[in-house]
Amino acid sequence: MALLAFTFIAGPGGRRRSSTGLDELADTGPVEPVKQPAEIERLWGEDDRMPEMIRRVTTRIQTATQEAANTIVGRFARTVATSRVFLGLAGREFRCSYGPGYYFEAGSTLSFVFGADTNVMAPAANDPSHRTMAAVHSYPLYIRFVPWSIADEAHEDEWCLERVEVIVEGDQGSKVVFTGLDGPERLFMGPDGGYMLYLQPGTGTGAGAGHETRPTTVSGSVSESGQRIDGSGFTVATSGPGTFTITFDTPFPKRPAVVASIFKRTWWMQDNAHVAEADATHAVIITGDAQGNLAPRDFQFIATT
Repeated sequence: MALLAFTFIAGPGGRRRSSTGLDELADTGPVEPVKQPAEIERLWGEDDRMPEMIRRVTTRIQTATQEAANTIVGRFARTVATSRVFLGLAGREFRCSYGPGYYFEAGSTLSFVFGADTNVMAPAANDPSHRTMAAVHSYPLYIRFVPWSIADEAHEDEWCLERVEVIVEGDQGSKVVFTGLDGPERLFMGPDGGYMLYLQPGTGTGAGAGHETRPTTVSGSVSESGQRIDGSGFTVATSGPGTFTITFDTPFPKRPAVVASIFKRTWWMQDNAHVAEADATHAVIITGDAQGNLAPRDFQFIATT
């Protein structure tokens, strides 16, 4: 049997298959130099850089005094050593414990540090540094109480909680603070009062000290005259028929996704609202009538990252 050999030649920049069956690089001219890290960073842009990771989480838990507990249900404020307390953060839980034998004494304030400078039991199992700061805002943040002898509700441990503060610090300098029971309320956690307390986000700092934590969601409703009906974190200005500029009180970390829609039964189904432009600082919403003309309409919106 005869053995045939073929030669295929590709165009510029391609490969050439020789008669031996091996690939040979075609002459493509000067080779482009490898981009340096600074050039790559400029090509990627700010939104494509590595996400900010959690560096440290500090959880301060204040147990009510015995006197305060007595005014609520007349029982002990403290926990027993075999009960457990967990912090829910960034999609998982972390145990608030220094080690065996510790409990939450009446009138005490205990600080548990996870991540950098940790002071908790089993630090590797309770390390938040693999979670992003974005995940902190994506999942509920809470304190969960697991009382001793949970199988026998009549003899479960109880705990009178007075205040919780959680400080989350990122590895790029941002910080956010969450608080719970920041007022006169005291919560008896256990079979009568429940086992979980959800925390509210407070203020924090970004890369520059003194800045508030950047929002992840702003929403509200606006009247046809440009007055805010409900919602917070924004102001409204009108600049013509059916043209509304929403300015965010605190800029988003990047351009948010913005959605708007007409509301109230007084408008026709064909009346409309849509987002004309949006960036980290503001969004422009335009509204129109059933004939497609610009016209003021009541609308609601949500902006989120």
